[in-house]
Amino acid sequence: MRISHHVDHFQENWCRIRRARVDLDSLLKPCFYNISWNGDSPNRQLQTDAAKSLISFFDIRPAGQFSRFSIQTKTRDDKLKLIGGDSWRVLLRGPATVSPTVFDHGNGTYEFLFLVMDPGVYKLDMTLDYSLCDGYRDPPKNWFIVGNSHGKMQKDGTLGVNRAKDDYLLQPFQEGKLIMINIPMPRDGDISSYPKDKKPGISPSMLETLWIYGDSQGERLHLSIKDGPLCTEIFKSCNLSKNVGVPV
Repeated sequence: MRISHHVDHFQENWCRIRRARVDLDSLLKPCFYNISWNGDSPNRQLQTDAAKSLISFFDIRPAGQFSRFSIQTKTRDDKLKLIGGDSWRVLLRGPATVSPTVFDHGNGTYEFLFLVMDPGVYKLDMTLDYSLCDGYRDPPKNWFIVGNSHGKMQKDGTLGVNRAKDDYLLQPFQEGKLIMINIPMPRDGDISSYPKDKKPGISPSMLETLWIYGDSQGERLHLSIKDGPLCTEIFKSCNLSKNVGVPV
């Protein structure tokens, strides 16, 4: 029963992360689709203050299982927020570097879900980039007209006086307070303690070749995984085809 519960928990959270990456409706739901650059100006009194926000929940599990934590956001007046629309940038740094998936529940709370495979102590880095849906707004309609085809080279002040600086908060969580998370070793009976050829969802037979196509970003990806378990245990090999130019 314990193993079955772990498998169900793993599959549920794996599917949540997969859906979150493609479900644009859920992503924009807290913003009520008010993402037009010329839309109603948000009430800045409701802007999140990262220094006053707090971690409200921890569910840390052994390596190989999904862990999560939640934060409760507050305004600069120390009032609990009841709306969403923040853009948080979060990293766990330790034996590996992990970027959690963020779920905006639309009520002032945010859930951070992550899968760590390497046990150990991790430092939690959290930064509030935007609040009040400012990180999701479409650019002005003439953005590419006044700039170039890549959306660059606009003159200073195109967005308005200090508009970009006001929107981009870059606030460290609790003023950069040191927060450490200990990911324990797997216990007997956990999914991650299975023999490698018995882990749920992974076939005992190795897949043939993972082939990566792309530019310098694809090359970086290839270099980062070619000597790791993805290319030595799951796939027999990982190859790269680099494209240096894109037809226009």
